[in-house]
Amino acid sequence: MSLLLGRGDATRDVRRRAMEAYKVHPLVLVEISDYFTRTKMNIDPPEAEPDRLIGCLLGTQTPREVEINSSFECLYARPDGANGAIELDWKFLSEQKDRYKQTHAKLEIVGWYSTGEALDPVVDVAVTRALASRGVAESPVFMLYDPYLNDKKAEAYERAKQAASSAGGGGGSGGNSGGGGGGDDAAVGPMEGINTRDALTGAAAEIPIGLHRAVQRGGDVLALELVKYSIVTDEAERIAIDDLMRAGDWGQQTPAGQYLSHLRGMADATRMLETRVGAVLNHLRDVQARLVVSSDA
Repeated sequence: MSLLLGRGDATRDVRRRAMEAYKVHPLVLVEISDYFTRTKMNIDPPEAEPDRLIGCLLGTQTPREVEINSSFECLYARPDGANGAIELDWKFLSEQKDRYKQTHAKLEIVGWYSTGEALDPVVDVAVTRALASRGVAESPVFMLYDPYLNDKKAEAYERAKQAASSAGGGGGSGGNSGGGGGGDDAAVGPMEGINTRDALTGAAAEIPIGLHRAVQRGGDVLALELVKYSIVTDEAERIAIDDLMRAGDWGQQTPAGQYLSHLRGMADATRMLETRVGAVLNHLRDVQARLVVSSDA
């Protein structure tokens, strides 16, 4: 039974508005970014842009919380004369879902994602409604990933700096682009910022996604509404993301980058070993000087 199919049912409306927490795991962002990068790298000519990339979001959903843990890619077609409409490959989607259930039994499809710069109020709403009407997701959320968001912000930041410099305003403070935001550092809004800056340009960097929930406005009229979300991780995920960040820092796509990353790991391990050996050595010295009692005594 779908929350999106009734006609203003009061109980369902209360359940929808009672949703308080939307949580996104970094792995989802990595998977979507990787999908876009792989597609972009295989395009000929290289300067061309890929069509919209679409996938399903996996996670858990309760009446008060949606947690998005992972994702998988989806195939789709554009029917002739459908004015940009999208028809998902439902057979492929079902096969992918069954495959993921074998290793992630507790995860369900909680929504879908797409790449793009802006929400399409017709096409995106239609896909969301289709997911609900087919029983794929009870109350689907929609995630929009803009791969060029921070590039555009960096360009705007540089233009603003140049304009201020030419006007004789002196060095900018770097705060023009916003992104500071109050409240919980882990809570971010749709296309709102994390408190970080691009190391090369100084422009404020943002998590390039917007999360939307489906709401009904006046009978059967369905709309997608931006919501705030939190970034959440577990220990294993933090380690994996840290490794990916280091790979990006050192350029692991090249042999030299892989070697440098390997050396960095070896250096970290050596420092840890040195610390442990030093502690043992100090203990032995204390035992020899009779400052502590030997454990053999």
